[in-house]
Amino acid sequence: MDDDQFYRALRSEAYQQTQILHPGLRLTEIDTKAVEASVTRGYTWAWDEDDNAHLAARFEVAVWENADLTGMCRGKPIEDNRKLCLEIVEAAPNIPLAARQPVLPAISLCALVYAKLIGAAEVRLLEPTSLSRIRLYERLGYRYVAAGHYLVKEVTS
Repeated sequence: MDDDQFYRALRSEAYQQTQILHPGLRLTEIDTKAVEASVTRGYTWAWDEDDNAHLAARFEVAVWENADLTGMCRGKPIEDNRKLCLEIVEAAPNIPLAARQPVLPAISLCALVYAKLIGAAEVRLLEPTSLSRIRLYERLGYRYVAAGHYLVKEVTS
């Protein structure tokens, strides 16, 4: 098994474990279908441009509720897989929160599971875009580090 297959299997395992605790959601890789849905549904990030696509150990997840793409996240491990950095996290901009399940808890859990599988000690959310986002992630158990402008959560066993 090559590195791409190995890490794809770990991502798949993280998706499966997350879906057990979030049964109304389906988690997948960010494939062509997810990118097309992000364009047609008004996502603000350019999900078709992936600077991490060449990294076997990259983290990526598309979150689906029924046929709706409700969230996406991309990141990568750094420091020999000791830290998993989430670079882009976006919830569906066109679907009101009341009409869908919250996706950030599922994305966070999936990242934590994947981080554990690759042996990372922490997950970092890089460059939060607002104070309200910082507060939201803090409610999910992340701690804000002002000096580096990121949030961090330790991976527990």
